[in-house]
Amino acid sequence: SNMFSMKVAPVLWIGAGLSRRFVKGYLSWDELLKEVASKFGVSEGQYVSKRMLVRKKLGVDATEDEISSALASLLSTELIKMFDNGQLNPEEFFDKAHYDQFLHEVDPVKLLVCSSMKDIEFKEEMKEEIEVFKKLAYSIPAIITTNYDTVIETLFDNKFKTYNTFDEYYHSTELGIGEIHKIHGTIRMP
Repeated sequence: SNMFSMKVAPVLWIGAGLSRRFVKGYLSWDELLKEVASKFGVSEGQYVSKRMLVRKKLGVDATEDEISSALASLLSTELIKMFDNGQLNPEEFFDKAHYDQFLHEVDPVKLLVCSSMKDIEFKEEMKEEIEVFKKLAYSIPAIITTNYDTVIETLFDNKFKTYNTFDEYYHSTELGIGEIHKIHGTIRMP
């Protein structure tokens, strides 16, 4: 193919498929939202009902991503109401770091998602493929990813500079190769 005859190495685009392939117990967006909702008392049946309401509101042409996004927003609104009416105390509900972020008005569902994604354990059966993937670090200038997790950084032994926002990138004085651009946020900076 023409890719290997180019004078400039291609940038790698990575989505959730990489994490799903390599990480043990990786949850789908729907499974993750269900787990997050259970942390503030939403039963499985209530979760399914909320999902059905969102699907009805969005219509038959709604994609799974649109449904999950709208459901996350609904869950966030409900959790904020629980904090507001005193059902839950955010200071007791979150750990210290996430409580500090909550005080800066970071969405509480994003904070719960980040808590659920912080521990990474790679699948043993993918060990050989992971080793091959790690070798990409020597041949690609940058990665663009929608992933919140730290899988890419971990795979590349934190050798790549990670930009969590476009502002970080544009205000950086060290531009070059070995960069990860997280365009949807990260567990460190939701």
